[in-house]
Amino acid sequence: MHVKPVQVDCDILIGASGAVTSIKGSAVKSVTKLATGTYQIKLMDNYSNFYQSTSDIVSPPSGSNIAVTSALTVGNAYVITVVGTTTLAGFQSIGLSANAAAPAVGQGFICTSSTPTTGTGQVQLVSPSTITAIELISAPLIAANTAPANVGSEFILRCYAATNSSTTTLIPTNPPSGSVLGITLLLSDSSVIIQGE
Repeated sequence: MHVKPVQVDCDILIGASGAVTSIKGSAVKSVTKLATGTYQIKLMDNYSNFYQSTSDIVSPPSGSNIAVTSALTVGNAYVITVVGTTTLAGFQSIGLSANAAAPAVGQGFICTSSTPTTGTGQVQLVSPSTITAIELISAPLIAANTAPANVGSEFILRCYAATNSSTTTLIPTNPPSGSVLGITLLLSDSSVIIQGE
């Protein structure tokens, strides 16, 4: 049983050389890049216990617009960058979900047809991030409850990728510019300890 659980969400927008360009998260005070692929997350408040974390990375678009009137590659991931005059049916004909209510900038899809559609819409190919693992480095239980009063809990996370295509040893790696690193922390906001927590 978790006592007074608190979920803290944080999205970190990554810039050139892995720099933090902005953060979203109401309970997050700051995110600082410490070293290659390594980030310190400072929270606004102290928490008495750490339960779990989840993390993910949203890959950036390629940066080069492609008109939807061009043949796209079936199986590739694209993101809409300009809706223009291309209709919902037009975007759906190249892979946008049948459940989409309307096309919007930022919507992603997997191309299902190389037959071009009509209109002035544009998309960008999604570039893979190459990040294969994201881990918490600091001991979460210790990090959650050792900060002085009114300083806030701190966590360190690190991103890893393969050394190269022939050597799969994981090394600390900066996420690519334009990617979004997301982390969710489940913490306790209670001083009550239940059987070994």
